[in-house]
Parts: sequence; structure tokens; C-alpha cells
Amino acid sequence: MSAFLVAGLCLTMVGTSFLSGIFGMAGGLILVGVLLALLPLPEAMLLHGVTQLASNGWRGLLWWRHVRWNAVAFYLSGCALALLLWSFTRYVPPTPLALLLLGVTPFMVRLVPDSLRPNPESPLQGTLYGSLCMSLILLTGVAGPLIDTYFLGGKLDRREIVATKAVCQIFGHAAKLIYFGALIDQAATLDPVVAVLAIACSMLGTTLAARVLAAMSDKQFRAWANRIITAIASYYVAHAAYLLLIVPMLALVSPSSLHGSRRGVALDRGGAEFDESPRIQRPHGAGKTIRLGGTAVAGKQWDVVVVGAGNAAFCAALAARENGASVLMVERAPKELMGGNSRFTAGAFRCVYDGVDDLKAIMPDLTAAEIDRSDFGTYTQDQFYDDMFRITNYRTDGDLCDRLVGRSRDAMRWLHSKGMKFDPIWGRQAYLIDGKFKFWGGLTVESKGGGPGLVEQHLKLAEKQGIDIVYGTRAVELIYDGNVVRGVKVKVNGAIEEIKCKSVVIACGGFESSAEMRTKYLGPGWELAKVRGTPYNTGDGINMALAIGASSFGNWSGSHAVQWDYNAPEFGDLSVGDNFQKHSYPWGILINATGRRFVDEGADFRNYTYAKYGAVVLKQPNNFAYQVFDGKIVPMLRAEYRIKRVSKVSANTIEEFAHKLEGVNAEAFLDEIKKYNAAVKKDVPFNPNVKDGRGTVGLDFNKSNWANTIEEPPFEAYQVGCGVSFSFGGVRIDPDTGQVIDSDMNPIPGLYAAGELVGGIFYFNYPGGSGLMSGAVFGKIAGTGAASTVRNA
Repeated sequence: MSAFLVAGLCLTMVGTSFLSGIFGMAGGLILVGVLLALLPLPEAMLLHGVTQLASNGWRGLLWWRHVRWNAVAFYLSGCALALLLWSFTRYVPPTPLALLLLGVTPFMVRLVPDSLRPNPESPLQGTLYGSLCMSLILLTGVAGPLIDTYFLGGKLDRREIVATKAVCQIFGHAAKLIYFGALIDQAATLDPVVAVLAIACSMLGTTLAARVLAAMSDKQFRAWANRIITAIASYYVAHAAYLLLIVPMLALVSPSSLHGSRRGVALDRGGAEFDESPRIQRPHGAGKTIRLGGTAVAGKQWDVVVVGAGNAAFCAALAARENGASVLMVERAPKELMGGNSRFTAGAFRCVYDGVDDLKAIMPDLTAAEIDRSDFGTYTQDQFYDDMFRITNYRTDGDLCDRLVGRSRDAMRWLHSKGMKFDPIWGRQAYLIDGKFKFWGGLTVESKGGGPGLVEQHLKLAEKQGIDIVYGTRAVELIYDGNVVRGVKVKVNGAIEEIKCKSVVIACGGFESSAEMRTKYLGPGWELAKVRGTPYNTGDGINMALAIGASSFGNWSGSHAVQWDYNAPEFGDLSVGDNFQKHSYPWGILINATGRRFVDEGADFRNYTYAKYGAVVLKQPNNFAYQVFDGKIVPMLRAEYRIKRVSKVSANTIEEFAHKLEGVNAEAFLDEIKKYNAAVKKDVPFNPNVKDGRGTVGLDFNKSNWANTIEEPPFEAYQVGCGVSFSFGGVRIDPDTGQVIDSDMNPIPGLYAAGELVGGIFYFNYPGGSGLMSGAVFGKIAGTGAASTVRNA
């Protein structure tokens, strides 16, 4: 923590312990709210428990002679019962729920009729209220007004109330420390200096309050306590409502506004700027900041380090955290460019579903009207298997494919259970036919907000789970003793640092952003391709693993490569996202520099050809092609054809059009159009929802489906090159644990992998949406495996 933050916390602790020293609980309510705003929930609970233990202990000593021990005994029996029951669940509530419970309790208490008001002298009521108060302590950090109601309901005076409750609270906060400390292990280890200062400040505030309490009357005590409780509780209800309702609405309206606009600088939700490159920090500026390379991080050890911060990395981190491990994510990019290739995607997930009930399980907001006007069809395991094997020429590894397909539905339900939201892909994967949207190509679901929305949701889930993230930090080497991977070396601000841990998950993408590696493995000419996504995927994870003996696996000469705007920048541009792609080509024709067609544009649905046709375009003369459409199809083109930054040619006559296609042989083009138009099966109706069989006959490259003549103005053409998305070659893993396998076919202890750097899944081609699905499935497997290493250590 910074000195400024520590000083602010100390002043807060003096003030809140002074308030608690007088009224017994109001200070604790304020303090837990401050800590929840500044720290992850588990760490906030630990620091709150330490300070409240010290404050209540000192208060109990100051008023020792006023303690009513029979009330203490009854109350603690109920506390012990609740602690036993909650220990079986080990539940940690999200921050908004904790704040909501904290805020509504005072108002609920006031609904209790006078005839049922508690009596501290009653064994039954003491046990009941002790159980309820302990439950609130474990869920929100404080028992608040409920424990006050218990003591205020009897005939105790103000000193007896404060003293007896202080002794009861000692047990409650000690139990909270044990509960949360066991739950998170080392994930929120407190700085000992901060803990000592917190204890000293709490004792100081309590001492000062003793004099004020002694001079106050019982009537004044009760009146002011009720006023303060009402004000504080109202604030917490409003804060919880803001987190639960307003923040999600703002994120949906403008998710990009939550990011900074300059390299090395990020914006928190309040808009405050902070330099982030040398720090480990919580997503969106919330939570603790730990200097990497400074003394504050010395001696800290996470259970699992995840290298990368894309979809696969986040899934691995969530799974490891879910299984009790403390997690640090190491991201090479600055925060405003983080998210790997996931941020550049459209957010589509290819998953198994047997009908609309499976879709409703992950999209419960689907309305009856939406379901009635949609034909979602099915996408069974057999269909997914068939697509994977057919598309990869039957080269996909059987075991990896089995896990990808067989666990896809469960992975989507798992993400939904964590809080991930999904939508049907209305705009790109469904056409309105006879009043009903019909989905096609086995691709039906996308993350809300597309790729950027996917990353934003992952960040929120990571924050909720207490996962740390460091940005602007490049993993360069695994810490390996020849037997076990024990951490990772990183480069930050020009210095090499070591991060020790019990297991590492590499999930930092393939090598597509390295022109050298593309040329070495994909072949000559690939240095000329554009990169569809992040510039940071240069094979770091793969190279680190190979350096310690990992087995290379998969289609090293293959990649996911799409048709990409010819004049797009070298790497992906987040202001454009995936809109440089041009995916309506099955309804038009592709022409190269010689003026000729060179591929079957309608061989299959776009989902099954787009990832390989980029490579076909790269091999054409001068590495480009034009997608050509006429006036019949122009209105049906996808949204990416209507962006401002697009390489477009248009004309109202075919002759003018031919001569405007820069770099294309105009005479050969006109001849090709004439031959193509004559070859179209005009008697077969055009239907974009199915493989309609409307093809051509007698051409060198016949078109199998969706053949539309080029004869109605206006004519439009879009110049495309090759945009490589990710490489297919990578490391070999155990399909059931995600553990990396070495070249002797033995697992490497402590090393796991997920995402695009896992080899053996895709060969030659790729079914759309299966990349994010692979990241989710194998990310969950790897994170679970990494956490099991920690448990078994």
C-alpha cells in the first residue's frame, strides 16, 4: 500500500474505533464499507477482523467490571452453531451482496414487533441471535444493528451493553479471521506493518471514546445510536444498488469508456488516472496495489501464476481460484490493450445444445416472443464432432477434440454460473425467412458485448474473486529446477524479476504476431500478412515451455487466417475491432490481380471456410483479391462492409467498375464476369440459410452454393489481403489435467497450458467460434489442474 493510503486507513480506524467505543457498532459499519471500497473482499474482511478484534478487546478490558457473563454464554453458543454450519459452505459473497445485506439489516430489525424483542437473559433468544449475528459477521464482516437490537432489548445500561457486546464481538471477529484466513490461504496476506498500525489506531480511538461514553446518559446513547445506524445503512443500500444496477447498465451502454486512451495509463471507474505499468493491481483500479520489484512484494507467493489475460487465461484463473488457490495473472500488454486476441473477436462460442432449453440455461433473459420468432435448431455433440473432424481433414487429436466437444455445454453453464452473460447472434448468424429467424452453421451464442464485452465481463469476475493482475509485464522464462516449475521470470520496466509460485499456467497465445516465427513455420510470404489481433502474441509461452523440454505438437505450418482489409494496419486496432474482416464473400465472387476467380467461394458456410481463405488470398499475385458484389447482394452485406475505414470500389456500369479495380487486369475481369454469369444455375433459388445448391457449371473453379450473377448496379468491390488470427502449432498437454507434456511424453510438474498455444486441436482450418470455446474448456481444465498441484504440494 502507498503511504498515503496507509495514513488514510489509520485515520479512518481511529475515527471508527472512537465511534464504536461510544455506540458499540457504528464504527464497524463505516470501517467495513471503507475497506470493501479499497480492498478485495477477503482481504478487507481480514483487516477488518484484526482491527475489530483489537478494538473490542481493548474496550472489554476498559469496561471489564460491567460485562454480563450469562448473556455472553448464551450468545456465544449460537455463534458456535452458526460458525459450524457456515464452515461447510465456505461461502464468500460478492461485494454488492455484502453491502446490501449490511444495509437492509437495520430496517428489517425495526419490523420486529415489541412482543418479540430480545432479552439477553434468555438462553433461547441468546442462541438464536448469536446464530444470526455470526451469520452476518461471516457474510458482511459485521453483525451491525442486529446485535445492538439483542442488547438494547433488555434492561442493560449503556456501559453493560458496550462491555458485554465487546466480549461477544471478540469471539465473532476471531472466528471471522479463522474463516476467511483458511478460505483464501495466502491470497490476501496482510502487510504486518499495516496490521500493527491498525491495532494501535483502534486502541487509541477506543481509549478516547471511553471518556465520552462515561459522560453520556442512557437516553442520549440510544437516540444517537439509532440515528447513526439509519444514516449508514441507507448509504450501503444505495451503494449496493449502484453496483448491482447502475454499473452494469453503464458497461452495456459504453464498455469502451471504462478504458484509458493512453499507453501505460488506465482509468478507474471514477475517472482518476494512475500509472500502472510497474504495478500489480486489481481490475478497474479497485483493490490493492503492490509494487513489483519493490520491497512491498518481497516474500509474497501466489499459488498459481497465469501468464496471459485473454479468455483462456481468465478461465484458468477463475477455475484455480474456485478450487482454493491464490492467483496472479501476468499480462504483457498495458491495461488499455490487454485481453489478448479475445478482445478483437466477435465473442462467438461454438457449443453443444440439444434445443432451446439448453440455450435458456445460459441465456435466461430470452423472452417467449424471441423464442417464438426464432428457429435455433440444435447443435448436437455428433454435429460438433463431425465439423471438427471434417474441417481439420480428420487430423484433430481425438482426445483433445473429445474434451472440447464433450465439455463445451458444461463450460458455458459454468461461465454463466460465474456471472458471464450471453446473447444469441442475431445479426450475423440468423436470417429472417418467412417471419422467423433461422440460425445456421452451428454458431448461435456470443458473449454480451462481443469480444470487448467478453474481456470486460472477465475483468469483473476476476475482481469479484480476488484475482490479482499485473500489466505491462512480460514473462520471459520459467523457473525450473529440472524437476518442478516453481515460478516465472518477468521483465518489467527493463528489469528482470522473479515471481515464485506452486504452479504456472501459460495461456498467452500463439506466435502469429512474430513476423520471424510466421516466416519460419508458416512459410515464405507470411511476413507480409497483417495480424488480426494483439501485437503481443509473439510465442513467449510456447518458447518458454520448449526451452525446458516441452513437446511441440500440432499443425505448426497452419494458422487461422481470414480475409482482412488490404489497407488495415499491421496489427489489430481496438477502435475498429474485428470489422476489418470481410465475411460476406460466399454470396459474391473473389477476383485476383489477373482478373480471374481462384476459389469456390460457396464451398461451405462462412463459418467453415473463412479461417482458411485468408491464406488462399495471401498466395495470389501481389497478395490481394477483391470481393465483388452487385446490387442484389449489397443490401445483405454484413455490418463490417459499412465502416469508414474500408478499401472499397463502386460504379454503376460494369465497364467503369472493371477499370476502377486497381491492380486488376480489366479485360480479363470483364471476360471472367461474362463466363461466370453464364454458368450460374439461375433456376435454383438463392437461400442464405442453407447450402442451396445454386452453383455454377463448366468453370475452372465452380461455385457450389449461393452463386449470384454480377449484373445489377451498383457494383461494389472490397480489396482484401490476409489477416492472421492465431497459429495452430503449440505444446502438447494432458487432455484431462491441462498439464504440459515433455518430449519424453512425461508430464512437467507445475506447468499447465490453455488457449491458442495448445497444439493438436486445429489443422488446416477452423470452425468459427471454436477458439473461444477451446479457451474456456481447456482454461478450466488447466486452472483446476494447477490448483490440484497446490493442494497436493
